[in-house]
Amino acid sequence: MVATGPHDQSSNAVCALHSERDCARCQAFGPVRALSNREREVLRLLTNGSRSPCIAAHLNICVATVEVHRRNIMRKLGLHTVAALTKYAVREGLTSL
Repeated sequence: MVATGPHDQSSNAVCALHSERDCARCQAFGPVRALSNREREVLRLLTNGSRSPCIAAHLNICVATVEVHRRNIMRKLGLHTVAALTKYAVREGLTSL
């Protein structure tokens, strides 16, 4: 079975990033490994309380692009609110309060 994401938990999962079964590299980092560098940056700024227009200005990108990154982050992490993103980021050590 091919994993639907890089961190599928089934015993026959194949890592979508490295094409290896039970990829230890990805398991060490958890779901945050599935995020791109830009998505991690947007996540950090979101969880520090920045709003989309401020993030867009800081990163020199469109507000719509920030929203796309936010939706992709939520989908990849299986979270549905910015509060859940913040809790996740603090728990994973990606940001502090």
